[in-house]
Amino acid sequence: QNIITILTWIDKENTISYSADDLLFKILHFNFFDAKPADIALLNMQVNEKNIGRKENRYSLRRMLNEIQPSNGDLFSQPNNSLQQISSVLENLLKQANNITVQHLVELVVQKANVLSYIMQSPEKPWLMQVLNSFFNYIKDTCKHNPETTLHELLNGIHLMQKNKIAIPLYKVVATDNGINLITAHASKGSEFTYVFVIGCTDKIWDENNASKNRAYKYPDNLIGDETKNE
Repeated sequence: QNIITILTWIDKENTISYSADDLLFKILHFNFFDAKPADIALLNMQVNEKNIGRKENRYSLRRMLNEIQPSNGDLFSQPNNSLQQISSVLENLLKQANNITVQHLVELVVQKANVLSYIMQSPEKPWLMQVLNSFFNYIKDTCKHNPETTLHELLNGIHLMQKNKIAIPLYKVVATDNGINLITAHASKGSEFTYVFVIGCTDKIWDENNASKNRAYKYPDNLIGDETKNE
């Protein structure tokens, strides 16, 4: 949902500049970024103060974010430029949205907005990776059916699905680090395990059961050791 919010902000800002401050305020609080809530609140207060008595050329949160000057810190503290870095990332995504495909844009959001980094460090990594893979597969299928799909059309389709309570197919695989996880090869994408056992991949089952010759290659000899073969 957070990725969809970022895409919606990009779409609205590309349509009417400085029109999606409500979404931007929400985005700044996402776990993908390091901005402190107190800093965001202070920035929002500064926007309100600058707009007192203004009827034209009013300030927006996006404009205020762009005007933040980089901090050098001092002797006792490190510089905090998290808001400025977030602004740089979002402005770059906004620019790229007009030059690349929708599928490529979603890839950039995942990479540049720290989505993937957040997922890889999360204790819910296996589940979050499944959610991300399912969402991205939906994006790929949509773009495959219509390569000319625009971001606005994609979001309209997603919002229509949400309105009618139509979910993207997703099956949760429960995993634990201290135990045996029975999962498919597809569901294991993005996961790491010290030992992996592939059921049915033995030379006896693989070669002797291939009576129809529908497999053009044999079981690899180097996949098991000599001791295992003798057993």
